[in-house]
Order: sequence, then C-alpha cells, then structure tokens
Amino acid sequence: PTAIKDHLQRLVNVKHMVASHPGTLVVFVAVDCPVASAAMPALADALRVARGKGFASILVYPNALDRKRITQHLKDYALSPSLAIYDDSALLTKGLHATRTPEAFVMVRSGILTYQGCIDNNYIERSKPNGNGASEFYLRDAVLRAREHRGEKMTHTAVGCLIEPRIPTHPESITYTSRIAPILRTHCVPCHRPGQIGPMRLDTYVAARSVAANIADVVERKIMPPWKAVPGHGEFQDERRLNPSEIAALRVWADQGAVQGKTTKVSAPSAPTSRWGLGTPDLVVKMPQAWDIPSGGPDDYRCFVLPLGNDEDRDVVAVEYRAGNKKVVHHLLGYLDTSGKGRSLDAQSPGQGYTSFGGPGFVPVAEFGGWAPGNMPRFLPEGVARRLPKQSDLIVQVHYHPIGRGEQDVTEVGIYYAKRPVRKYLQVSQLTAGIRIPAGDSAYKTQSTVKLSVASEVLFVVPHMHLLGKKIRVDATLPSGAILPMIRIDDWDFNWQDSYIYKSALRLPKDTVLTLVAEYDNSDTNPRQQVHPPRAVTWGEATTDEMCIVFMGTVGVDERDSEGKR
Repeated sequence: PTAIKDHLQRLVNVKHMVASHPGTLVVFVAVDCPVASAAMPALADALRVARGKGFASILVYPNALDRKRITQHLKDYALSPSLAIYDDSALLTKGLHATRTPEAFVMVRSGILTYQGCIDNNYIERSKPNGNGASEFYLRDAVLRAREHRGEKMTHTAVGCLIEPRIPTHPESITYTSRIAPILRTHCVPCHRPGQIGPMRLDTYVAARSVAANIADVVERKIMPPWKAVPGHGEFQDERRLNPSEIAALRVWADQGAVQGKTTKVSAPSAPTSRWGLGTPDLVVKMPQAWDIPSGGPDDYRCFVLPLGNDEDRDVVAVEYRAGNKKVVHHLLGYLDTSGKGRSLDAQSPGQGYTSFGGPGFVPVAEFGGWAPGNMPRFLPEGVARRLPKQSDLIVQVHYHPIGRGEQDVTEVGIYYAKRPVRKYLQVSQLTAGIRIPAGDSAYKTQSTVKLSVASEVLFVVPHMHLLGKKIRVDATLPSGAILPMIRIDDWDFNWQDSYIYKSALRLPKDTVLTLVAEYDNSDTNPRQQVHPPRAVTWGEATTDEMCIVFMGTVGVDERDSEGKR
C-alpha cells in the first residue's frame, strides 16, 4: 500500500518510507503469542541494529484486538520501530504472504527480499521452547548482511502462532454460544483467563474469535490441552483431553468464520472463595523475597529452601502449591530434606536458592507433590497421609521460563494436617532403569522389572526423564499373567511433566511384576540435543545427563484380591 494508518491512527506514506531508506525490515508480531513474546528481546536488538544501519522498520500486528494493546506491547518490550500497524485489513499480511507470528522480512531499497523467517531460535517448534534460550539471532544477522546482498534470499522457517485469516461468516455455521463456549469453558478457560498461565484469554467471544484458527491448529496437533498420557494406559483424574467431536467442532467453527450466535451470557469458571483451592492451610511457607526472572536467556530450574519449623513429626493430607507469577512459572516440584544439604547448596550459591536441573541436587527424604498447569490440589483418600519428619526443609524447585520481559515471582505452599485418624501412610517408591546412551543413538532403549513383595494400591505415577527422553511406559503383569497398563507416554516433553493421579487406585496383588521401558534420542537430529557432537550420556543431575524414573505413590493393602481391581 502507498499509505496506511499506524496504531495511533496517523496516516503514513509507507512507499515513501521504504524508498527513502537503504533497507526495510517488516516483522509480524502478536500481543499474546508466547513464541513471539520470547523473541522480543532479540527483536529489540535487531531494531537497534537496523536503526544504526539507517533501515526503516515496520512492526505489523495482524491479530491484535485493539490499538491500545499495541501501544502497551511496544512499551512493555521497549520496542521502537519506525512504524507499528494494526493490519486489520490484512493488506501487508497478504502482500508479503505472512503466515505466522513472529515472521520477519528484510528488503533492500530495490525491493529485493533478502531474508524471510524467524527472529531467533528461541523455539524449536511452536510447542517446544529451546530450554537454553536463543543462540542464533537470524534477523539481526540478516540486517547486518543486507547491504552485501548478492541475489540469494536466506530463509529460516517461521515458528509461531498462525495469523488469523479473514473468513466470511457461514450462515449455517457452528456458533460460539451453542457449541464452542462450553468446550472452551471446560477445557481451556481455567488456564486461559486473567491471572492464569495461558498466554491469551479465551474467556470471552471476542478473545476466542481473535485466535479461532490457532485454537483449531493446536488442538488438532494435540499441543493443547497439554496432556501426554496415551489413552487406554491408565485412567486419570483431571485428564486434559478433547474428544474427536470437540476437535472437529473447533475446526468447523474457525473455518466458517467463528460466528458468535445468539448473544446469551456465557459464564467463566467461578472464582474460588478462598485464594487456596482446598481452603485455609494449617501452614503456609513462601519464598522470603521476590526472585527476578530476566527477559531472556535459558530456562532456570531454581531450588528454594523453605524451613517448615515442625518440632515433631506431622501427618499431612494435602499440599497446595501456588505459583506467584504464572506467566513465568512453568511447573513446581517439592522435596523434603532433613539432612541440611539443601541449605548447604543454598549457602554456596549467590542470591536466594540455588540452580539444579534434574531435581534438588541430592537424594531427598521424599518427594512432596508439585504443580503443573491444569493440576488441581487434592486431599489424599480418607485415612491416608504423608509422613512429614520433624525439622524438615521443603525444597521447592521452580521451573522459570523467560517470556521476553523481566518479571518477579514469590511462590508459596500451603500444607494441610490430618484432622482424623490416619490408618495408612503414603509411600513414594521409584522404578528406575540403568542408562548409558551411546553417542548418536536415536532409539536407545532401556528396561527394568521389579516384583512386588506385598500387595499395594497405587494412587499416582510420575514419570521423569530429561531432554533426550522420547517414550516411557509402565505395565503391571499380574500373577495370573494378565497385563495391566499403568502409564504410557509416546511424546515425552520435559516441559510438560505431570503427576498422573488415578481415578480409582490400582490394586496390585503380591508377586505382580512391574516393567518399566523407556526410549531416548541421543542423535544430532534431536532438536533438544545439548551437546554437539553428541557424547555418551549416563545418569546424572545436569542438563546434559539423563534419568529414567517413575515415582509411584502407594499404600499397603490386605491380600484380598488376586487380580488387581480398579
């Protein structure tokens, strides 16, 4: 276009701007896309380089809900382009054939395109951030090389959120109020509303309509809702899974124009009466001061030592973790320490807490629950409790993921003591398998078995591997020979570790054989590979080491059933 209005509704002659500069970069960004947000520090740097080279810069917001949000976005990330545009008419989007945010284009004055693609390598795929942060800054380098262009166009395939197409509404379409709102309210809105971890709101029609194609895309690819357990291998509480009919309805709704339908009021999930999901805890502990999370860089696995101050053993029936800043807290894991090792590691590290990737950095007394998006706090079954040893420290490992701007977090934990007699204590055991993964092996398998010496009821399982993990499963072979699948994950992702709580406890008789099987990819083609060229990998706590564990929460049972009832 010759002239276009910027985000402040000022008319700007774009053709003159491009012609009067030796080069121009055009970048399509979004206010709520997590991939775009993670790239904002690298974009700000590229804009500074472009300005130093005399280039013009245009930021295009194709999916913005309004111009005020663009102004706030520019301020939040300290972006200073020559021009920012709300491309509600899709002129630039169609003209450059942009498909995702972020997606960048670099042109020299002659109009020749010298670069197209992503800003940096902060994300491997849309759902998989590079845990080490960006190491390649493609857009900045493209600006530096643009004046030396020799005719070839460099590309790096854009990774990010879809740019919403402009689709005419269909008169016979599925509507938001009749079909879509109930799906979103049940499966999406608990995380995608103000104050929760979801990067964009989905609690209103206007918000959902603005990302309708993206919703259809991520549910079809099983990126969202985040749930890794394979159906048919255990039945779990709080399953975050859409059925085929719901997925199809979201696709049809997006393809037919995201029609609202009759404007009846659709309520979001009601806010809890207490800020604690289980009511007021008996003990609350929290980080003594705020922790600063930088705007960019690698993910941080920070362990905080929280003394519990209990002078005697206590019986605990629930633990509730409250992430202080869900924009940057990806998940939380808790461990009990009575040895003082956590305090020692804390004393050796600058600032509060210490960094440890695989766990707390030592063998704890016990795990102590945790939190991941979508997990609901729950009480243990009646008569069951965790044993909290006296003088325990709670080590809370917080996985922080930078989001493109500096943030702070103060996470806290609520502990609930037993008020009724305790008949059984939760035991958390570990199924493990040895590992020594050869360099370059893309399908290394390991396996182990263990026979139960007593009958047990299994309440939950928690698989754990590091970045090279691909698949993991546990099966129980009952004394009769029948096989009971307990958990199976075919697309392991370290960023989506979960506690899988069974809908009904699995009763396993004495002499049941548990089999753990896991697979790893230690090749150069694994996008999560940390070492180039790959080296042999063994067991360890570091990012470049591996683990193979399934934590299993059990209670003992009388030998009443021989065939593992649910």
